[in-house]
Amino acid sequence: MASGHKLLLFCVSPKRRAMRSAELVRENLATMSSGIRVKIEIDQNLREIDQGEFILPKGYVPGDSFEGLKIGGKIFSAETFNIEDSSKDNLDYHFGDPLLRENGMYRYPKLREYFSASGESYRDILKRFYSGVITLSENMERFGNSIEPVIFTHGQPHQIFSNLADVADKVINEGFTFMSGTLARICWDIYQAKRRNVVPYGQLTFVSLEHVCNPQVIELLKRELEFLKEPAPGESI
Repeated sequence: MASGHKLLLFCVSPKRRAMRSAELVRENLATMSSGIRVKIEIDQNLREIDQGEFILPKGYVPGDSFEGLKIGGKIFSAETFNIEDSSKDNLDYHFGDPLLRENGMYRYPKLREYFSASGESYRDILKRFYSGVITLSENMERFGNSIEPVIFTHGQPHQIFSNLADVADKVINEGFTFMSGTLARICWDIYQAKRRNVVPYGQLTFVSLEHVCNPQVIELLKRELEFLKEPAPGESI
């Protein structure tokens, strides 16, 4: 546990529940030791996926289930990671996009009932997330032992971080490596393999930063980020 002159830097998603979690941890740490210093910073890279603009049904009130998100989520996963052929993975599919075909028809016409504008692609998410991890690693290197970062996030960003931590462990402990452009699929396969053991929604889980911010892993992430920044190829529909 950080104490004395070490600063706990809480990097927090802009979501209210993530901020509240960070505040609760800070409050509890204060009761344990007056020597623990905590700073909370909002990191936009940790935000949840932008799911687009919704067409909500009449009578909808906040907290109601929205069928569009269920349908959109299933399509997003199926489009991004092809269950039968990984060579057909599409990191550039945007959440909620009905996909207009060349013949003027839509691949997913049902989505037009629920979305007036599509959201982010998986490529978008990974670019900001990997950028955030690289920046965090650089700050840790610059400040050395004077700070100890703690990340508060949720949903898909947490899933990506957890899977990335598993890959980092393999890189450090098993000499695992991967070609640029394949990390997203590797992480997705890890997620699928451990879905049966996923912690129920609403419970806290913890992921170590140690291996994720290892210089060897960061170099691999930098190469992956350069791949993701390349112009997206035209989609074949």
